[in-house]
Amino acid sequence: MNKKRTHYTAEFKTQVVLELLRADQILNQVVANLPFDPAQAVKEYQDQIEELKNKHAEYPKKAGQLPLERDFLEGKLVSSVLLNDRRQMIKTEHDLPIIRQCELLHITRSTYYYKPTPVSDRVS
Repeated sequence: MNKKRTHYTAEFKTQVVLELLRADQILNQVVANLPFDPAQAVKEYQDQIEELKNKHAEYPKKAGQLPLERDFLEGKLVSSVLLNDRRQMIKTEHDLPIIRQCELLHITRSTYYYKPTPVSDRVS
């Protein structure tokens, strides 16, 4: 026997609880007296399902668009900002690891960590 379960809306469940609290009736009496249209409940669920499907259909579009936008901005950044300025953009206290920041700014890690020696310290 495969019996389909009935699903009730939160609104209906709330009505049942409020009626039980107001009256000294048993559950079956309260439910029998409440106006309930199963077709309406099904329609509400179908509407919610359709709304969620439409919302989730947008995600792949956005997921595809983000790399394009990132690549565009990276290209603009690399071509317009000097290496020394990009190096100063890296923040050690940021949530993003330094390795990833270097990759995004198109800087090698050795360039980031390089400390030039002053001219006076160089051996001739």
